[in-house]
Amino acid sequence: TLSIHDALPILMRIVFPGYYRDQVYKSYNLEGNLTVLIEDVLYNLSKQIAIVYDGEVISSPTVQSVITGGKAEITGMADIDTARQLASFIRIGSLSLELNEIYSNVVGASLGQEALHTSVIAGLIGSEDVLYFVLISVFFILLTICKLNGEREKKGFKRKALEYLAIILLVVACGYITIIPQFRFYKDATATRKNTVAVPTIEALKAVKGNITMTTFVNLLDKDCDYGMPDQRVNDKKRFERFVRFNKGMKFRYVYYYGPNINPDLEAVYPGTTDKEKMQKVCESLGLKEKMFKTAEQVETEYGVDLSKEGYHFVRRLTTKDGSTSWLRLFGDSWKHPRETETAAAIKRLSIGPCKIGYLEGHGERSIRRQGDREFYVNVSDITNRDAWVNNGFDPVVVNLSEGIPSDIEILIIADPRMDFTEEELALLKDYFDGGGNALLCSESGHQQYMNPVAGIIGVQYQPGCLLQQSEDLEAELVTAVVDSSAFDLNRRFRWMRRWDYRVPMGRAAEYEFTEDKGFEILNTFNSDPSGVWNDLTGVEKKYPLISQMKRMVGDKEQRIIVAAETDWLTNVEATRRRTGVNQENGIVYGYTFSFLSEGRYPCDDGHPIEQDRYLNGTHATAVTANVFFMAFIPLLMLILGTVIRTIRKRK
Repeated sequence: TLSIHDALPILMRIVFPGYYRDQVYKSYNLEGNLTVLIEDVLYNLSKQIAIVYDGEVISSPTVQSVITGGKAEITGMADIDTARQLASFIRIGSLSLELNEIYSNVVGASLGQEALHTSVIAGLIGSEDVLYFVLISVFFILLTICKLNGEREKKGFKRKALEYLAIILLVVACGYITIIPQFRFYKDATATRKNTVAVPTIEALKAVKGNITMTTFVNLLDKDCDYGMPDQRVNDKKRFERFVRFNKGMKFRYVYYYGPNINPDLEAVYPGTTDKEKMQKVCESLGLKEKMFKTAEQVETEYGVDLSKEGYHFVRRLTTKDGSTSWLRLFGDSWKHPRETETAAAIKRLSIGPCKIGYLEGHGERSIRRQGDREFYVNVSDITNRDAWVNNGFDPVVVNLSEGIPSDIEILIIADPRMDFTEEELALLKDYFDGGGNALLCSESGHQQYMNPVAGIIGVQYQPGCLLQQSEDLEAELVTAVVDSSAFDLNRRFRWMRRWDYRVPMGRAAEYEFTEDKGFEILNTFNSDPSGVWNDLTGVEKKYPLISQMKRMVGDKEQRIIVAAETDWLTNVEATRRRTGVNQENGIVYGYTFSFLSEGRYPCDDGHPIEQDRYLNGTHATAVTANVFFMAFIPLLMLILGTVIRTIRKRK
């Protein structure tokens, strides 16, 4: 429950959520011709009253209590749009209000002593942190020496001023040098180096030829534009400080423009205005100069980019001198900014390029272009999803066999075909497999006959029927895949999945068998439970393979193939779906599958070793003793020592 006095800044942040994220809080006095007509308040509790402006009712709340002190509280608005509309009236000046700023309080969470204290406690010691205290101490010592010398020697005002100025300039120059990346050094004192990027990320940074230039394109009409505004550049660069440690010549550039309005709140605030007019009003509101913002067309021409592919959202382009390019985006989740995994993938693309995945279409397969539950768009092509392959080093494309299989395809996905392949198409696929191409094959019950001609090329056949699993909570057609103990060493999270019984649900899974030896080394990484699972046609109850990996040498290349009993575990809906009665974890398996197929290139692993020394064992008495020792005995000892030293000095 807030008064209008307190609620105004909050309402304004609803309208412009991006412009108030820097934690600048303001309070205002409200003055104007807003007339509140309250009739018989004392006698109309629990009845509606009218709030009228120029004869028009703008709100009609119900009186809950007597209004005193000149303030009224309004609660229970119908929805956020109602609050937004009220805020819009105030923001654009439809009500004749004057806002007089009383005070401003700027809180910089990543600046100052608190951040320094936090980083040191976390085990990261930077050279600038150490030199900061040294320089401050030296600064005051030098000033003291100058003052003492000045009292003993006769010096003119100009000489004294020059000495003080020289000291100030010297300390400032040294301080500036300490923040230059090339002169900054770090010591990660943690056992697992958790304050440092992972070893694969360091290797990716060192593999980049030359320095990286990160150009941030900021659209003023985007709700996330404040992350790149001039007053936020220091904080923005700090997000990449861990990476700059290993590419010390990394440069940051910011390009400001206004493009198509992609912020619906701006349209509500400035309805019927052009993009340029919106830009002018926002500049006036934020105290920015209009000339710093170019049009989207000007920026695209000048920098040779197509921002429409990014939806004109906040985006960063990473480039090197040899012309290599990659993109780093903001995402649609609460975290927003890229984590180490996505950043490392963008950096790695600069040195080794992307991994190109071809998704076969033309036979009813699952699509990377559609957003339905059974499709792949969210996990593959959605640029707003941080876990999508497009943000993790892969370039997904559609492959149609009528046009052949492009030679640069490194992984071919054949996901649940529902139509027969022609002889010509099968010949193309045979050439691809015989040439050592990597692939993922997955079908499901009812469609085995369409996949078998393809699977037969590598010696696999899907069997008739549907796998069923006995369960009191889940449908019988839902079989849950369990990681096999033989796969524990393949991924550091597989052992954790087995320990806590995390599984991969598969609906309408089809049994498959390896019917012909094609020279593959086969490992069944995920299986069904050994009991309680059977084929509905044969009735055989046993442990069925559900995900298998296959490897063989073709010439000097190692061919890698994954075969799965079902397709839904890769789809949009299963990425976030949770079921009662089963611990579901598709993401780990999904990531490992493509890491295996890409030969470990992507997605990038940002993991650190597990911390071993995480707990301090002791009894309650030990804790009490330690508390008394550090909080009472040591301070008392320091007090006594200080008193003794003071007494001795006074006697002298």
